[in-house]
Parts: sequence; structure tokens; C-alpha cells
Amino acid sequence: MPAKSLIPCPNCGYENSPRAVLCSLCKEILPDAVQRLRDKKEKIRVERSSFYAEKDKNIRNSYIILFAMIAILALLGVSIGGAYGDPVAGGVIALIVACAISGYSWFSASSLIMSMSGAKKIERDDMPELFNVVEEMKIASGLPMPDVYVIDSPAPNAFATGRDPNNSAVAVTTGLIEKL
Repeated sequence: MPAKSLIPCPNCGYENSPRAVLCSLCKEILPDAVQRLRDKKEKIRVERSSFYAEKDKNIRNSYIILFAMIAILALLGVSIGGAYGDPVAGGVIALIVACAISGYSWFSASSLIMSMSGAKKIERDDMPELFNVVEEMKIASGLPMPDVYVIDSPAPNAFATGRDPNNSAVAVTTGLIEKL
């Protein structure tokens, strides 16, 4: 396979990688770099989709993951049961366990995520400004008020979680609260 030709810098003469935009030595813009970037940008065009299409896709993927986990555990139970002489009993037991685990994770995912992130649930009296911001977002979106949590972290960040609007939560870091 022939080696790709190096691109000489017009300023210092250093030979740079064919993918380089700036000279590695003097940081001069290399010939045709802008055109190469434009060509690359044209190749990377991404199809746009609506928020609702993305939301529906995420919900569908969540169900796929949930049922895939149940199926994998059931197959594992069948194979373990088969090793002991009764694959049907092993499959049934594993299916029951898999459904119990999936149900538990589905209904307690928000609280698990909040506890793993070290979030503490707060009330309106604790941080009225934060509650006002969340309430404004609730009104604008037409959704019910989520539970509000605070994470003690200097990084400005926030996230929302929940399986449906009635079982939702919002977590905000103290770093983001300081910036509000």
C-alpha cells in the first residue's frame, strides 16, 4: 500500500500529515486545509430529527433493553436447568427472577440514579429560587412538577430522570445553582 504524500508547509518547509490543518512546527495554515475541512463537513451531514422522534426512539430502545435482559436471563436459566436435567424448570425460575429484577429496576430507576449520584431531595423552603426555575419549566412544558434534588458538586450540571411525567425528578448541582 503506497504511503500518503506529506503536505509541505509553505512557511517553514516541514512535511506534515495529509490530515493536518496546521503545520506541526510553525502552526501556519496548510495549503488546501480549508477546502479539505469543507469537503469533510459535507461528508458528515447528519439527518435531523424532531424531539418527539428522538423521545419515541429512546422509549423504544428502553423497552428493547428491558426485554433483551429478560430473554438473556431466561436463556441462562434454561441452560443451567438443562445442566441439572430440567431446562424448563430452570427457564421458568430464571424468567420469574428476570421479570422481578426488571420490574424493580423499571419502577425504582429514578431513586437508584439519584442515590448513586449522591442527590438529596429538597423542599421549596430549602431553595425557593431553584423551585421557581423548575416550576417555570414545568409550566412551559405543561408537565407535572417533578421532585427536585441537589447534588453537592462544584461542576455546573443538571439532569432529569423518570419513567413518565408523573414519576420524574430533576437534579441540579450546587455549582450550577451558584451560577443562577
